[in-house]
Amino acid sequence: MRRKFDENLRKLLAGVGSARIIAAVSGGIDSMCMLDLLYNSTLHIDLAIAHMNFNLRGKESDSDESLVSEWAAGHGVKFFRKSVETIAYAKSHSVSIEMAARDLRYSWFSELSDKYGYEYIAVAHNANDNAETLFLNLSRGTGLRGICGMKEFDGKILRPMLVFTRKEIDNYNSNNGLTVHLDRTNLDSDIARNRIRIKILPELLRINPSLIKTLNRDMSFFRDAMELAEESVLEKEVVASKRIIGSNPYLKKILDNEVLLSMKGSRSVLFHILSSYGFNSSSICDIYDELSSREVKRYDGEGYSAIRERGMLKIYSSDVFDIPDNVYLKKTDIPAVLNFGWRSFSFSFSDQRPSSFHDILALSADKLSFPLELRVWKKGERFIPFGMKGSKKVSDYLTDIKIPNAERSTIPVLISRGGITCIPGYQVSDSFKIDGSSNEFLIIRKLR
Repeated sequence: MRRKFDENLRKLLAGVGSARIIAAVSGGIDSMCMLDLLYNSTLHIDLAIAHMNFNLRGKESDSDESLVSEWAAGHGVKFFRKSVETIAYAKSHSVSIEMAARDLRYSWFSELSDKYGYEYIAVAHNANDNAETLFLNLSRGTGLRGICGMKEFDGKILRPMLVFTRKEIDNYNSNNGLTVHLDRTNLDSDIARNRIRIKILPELLRINPSLIKTLNRDMSFFRDAMELAEESVLEKEVVASKRIIGSNPYLKKILDNEVLLSMKGSRSVLFHILSSYGFNSSSICDIYDELSSREVKRYDGEGYSAIRERGMLKIYSSDVFDIPDNVYLKKTDIPAVLNFGWRSFSFSFSDQRPSSFHDILALSADKLSFPLELRVWKKGERFIPFGMKGSKKVSDYLTDIKIPNAERSTIPVLISRGGITCIPGYQVSDSFKIDGSSNEFLIIRKLR
């Protein structure tokens, strides 16, 4: 097993016989085996150990830390440790315990790697873990990527144990007298991954005793097929994408729905695009089935939103909709720069009538009542656009100047005495325009 490990590790390191590696070690069966293999490797490895105490199992968690710490001290290997409150993190970030633990450990591993100059982070996922992940992804709904399994080499992350089954690891540990700790949470069949391992895989192994190796081999074929498919998908994505015009930094992608639907394999193309923005398979299917609809609709994913409108699908970072209720501006605060969501405006006074109105709006400061309020326009609100006699709904005005539906809800108005003075960056209200009686002017410039 040591020879096979070294051969695999040398392949992952592109034939280089040396590396600086941090081993992520929990104290469990897999990671202690990997640690022993790394320590006894014939490759020249500058090895360090990283152990995170998740504080999920009380004294057992502390015992795991002690085991790894004592191993490191006894073998003269540099040891990093960190204690975290996983449950508190999960609650504050609205994620599962499993996801919280993953985020915490990989973030810390990356910090250690950057700070101390380690090239790789070795984690102890094995062939059984890979098979379990396949079934877990299939049960939740997935595309090609979800059936390809884990990568042996992914950025700085090395998974040198994927070539071994759990049975092989158990045998190695027993034959070499390794001390390991068992995680009792792995026996909880209420956890989805555990249920697959404890109840589903044993039944399938009765059909094919070599199932684990068979699935891992098939996943490597799936990965090759995905790489070929992605080349074709990327070409089609370019054809379906429209050039982004404008200054909204949160607009990430625009797709022409008609062009997309005309393509062979359009569903797969859309899946490839949207899955990279955090949308799951169920949401992507809904979006695809409604792609030809002319109705405006918004779909929310993990960190991104897709807006269907005017024959296009626009993908925004969800931060674009993170808009404050209101921002107040006192006269004594001016000059000032106010940020409102992704937009930013500067405000200044002048006693000189502007000679040009390019990129600025100018109001008669004499007509304003401070403090001014910057907030999103409300449904049904009206104002009198500059040069008009009658009022117009803000919503109709934004439609007339072709503001995308997705962005309309983020556009602010500037309020004085309950009335709209202007739509910053777009239009002045005729009621607050500069006229012959104006002695002081409020200049508003859109910065972004």
